[in-house]
Amino acid sequence: MSVRIEIRGLPAGQIGHAGQHIAAGARALGVTGLRECRVVRLYFLEQDPGDEALQRLCAALLADPVLERASWGPVAQEAEGAGAGVHVVEVAYRPGVTDIPARELQRGMVEIGLPACAAATGTR
Repeated sequence: MSVRIEIRGLPAGQIGHAGQHIAAGARALGVTGLRECRVVRLYFLEQDPGDEALQRLCAALLADPVLERASWGPVAQEAEGAGAGVHVVEVAYRPGVTDIPARELQRGMVEIGLPACAAATGTR
């Protein structure tokens, strides 16, 4: 089963630096009604290595434990935070386009002793 890993910055209720820039850019383009924007890094693994391995992967390679928190689940899970009046946009590389962060994730997984598997990245 495929796994989706989400890396969120800052505690809930605070907007990160990247989200502030996106909101400011939207206002500059004339987009009205945007109150806040949050950016989440996404990682997709073709195989689920198990909770213990995912915890190790996130702690060692993906998330800064002081500034970020990691969560994971099946790829088909509902986007956290989605609801009435909330729009979620996810962007990922097209198949065949070089996904360098995914390639580095695959290399890092092997280096810390996890099984090799296909990976992809995205941004929400």
